[in-house]
Amino acid sequence: MLRRLSYVLLVLYLAIPVAKLQSQSGAGDSKTALQSRKLAGLSAVRAGRYDEAETVFKALLVDLRGLQVTDPEFYRAETASTLWELGRLYNATQRIEAAIGVQLELVKIEEEEARLNPSIFNRMQLEVALSGLGSLYRTLGRAEDAVRVLEEIVKLLRETLAAAPEGGDETPKQLVMELPVDTARALTSLGALYRQTNRLGEAERVYQEAVEILREHANQYRSQRSQQQLAMTLNNFANLYSETNRYIQSEPLYLEALQVRREVAQRSPRDGAPGLALTLENLAGVYGRTARTEEALSLLEEALPIRRQLAGSPLPGGSPESYKAQLANLLAALAEIYGDRNEVHKATLFLEEALPVFRKLAGENASQFQPDLERILIILAALYGEAKRFDESNALLDEAIAMVRRLWGENPDTHGDSLARVLISAAGVRMNTHSGEFCPLVQEALSVARATNLKQRAQEILTRCAEPSISPSGTP
Repeated sequence: MLRRLSYVLLVLYLAIPVAKLQSQSGAGDSKTALQSRKLAGLSAVRAGRYDEAETVFKALLVDLRGLQVTDPEFYRAETASTLWELGRLYNATQRIEAAIGVQLELVKIEEEEARLNPSIFNRMQLEVALSGLGSLYRTLGRAEDAVRVLEEIVKLLRETLAAAPEGGDETPKQLVMELPVDTARALTSLGALYRQTNRLGEAERVYQEAVEILREHANQYRSQRSQQQLAMTLNNFANLYSETNRYIQSEPLYLEALQVRREVAQRSPRDGAPGLALTLENLAGVYGRTARTEEALSLLEEALPIRRQLAGSPLPGGSPESYKAQLANLLAALAEIYGDRNEVHKATLFLEEALPVFRKLAGENASQFQPDLERILIILAALYGEAKRFDESNALLDEAIAMVRRLWGENPDTHGDSLARVLISAAGVRMNTHSGEFCPLVQEALSVARATNLKQRAQEILTRCAEPSISPSGTP
């Protein structure tokens, strides 16, 4: 998807052709006709007539390219604006390769404009075009191409920031004030791509640069945007250390991010809530992995009401599915901690709350959420078994088995090991809690498993089948 532009940039970007059209005195009728054709294309887009809109934009571009020699400034701006709209159309209809071709032409135009007049505004126009191109590359998983584009953006923004720190009479003050945040945002995005491509040293370097820029800007302006970007960058920087088991370095970054996010949430509770919950969970993860369970539990319990509120009343533009998944995962994490503390009742309550959420998510998106649902069903079944709630335990195990068995029936080669894992897990629950027959499950697992380790595990459990059977009541 094309990156969401700031309101200032978007208004200025789309206003260029109109402003230049109004300033022309000669050939006004032909320019007005071209503008009308573009408006007709936009009208077709709004009505969902994408083929018609594409035809209009492509024909208009042929004419605009031919006319650039007569009035380069005006027709280059009109060409850029029309390319922008055609790219949006391709992106909306999932024709990403076509969108990339359009975006590349747009980048060339903006590069020429910035070369002829290296104002802050023209440089930011180029940054917008490059950002769109990088976003398209990321959509297709072309990480190295996206890295190359983002490196170009960072270089451009560094130069712009150094060249015009105070702005000028013709430069909107908002653009100048936001330049450090835009630069840091690009550095943060580049850091994420460096992490993705395993260039961890470079990721650390650009995260550090972004943090330093944002700390200074946030202290000077105290704007919500700079503080939110600072918290996001600190959080991502801490993630880098956490993922590489450098918890001593990650903790202070998470703590600083948490402080900033608490301030943002205090001023704007709804806008600040998602980020606050995320950092609470991330810091809890560090504490959990460093045996600081009580501190982890305290943070997760603070995050819980935030996640419940977001799941029940998603923010505009947010993903209801994502908010529900985050709540369910948090509930599962809390259940795990309480289970480790042998507080079975609390663990059970959290899993019982998470289960219907995962069922709904798996019903809407099985490929993404069914593994989570299987895991919750097995864990909750084990807790029911330990509490001698055998009927409920077996019902959950049967649900998990039936779910994966359906997939195996459709494609045995792909889902054989998944079915074997669930069967072995279910057999383990029944064996350990004496809640029912487990030998038939292990025998089925042995017959469908492909992986050697799964076959070995099934064979190990099968040896128990030779022992005297144990009834659900726990007596031989």
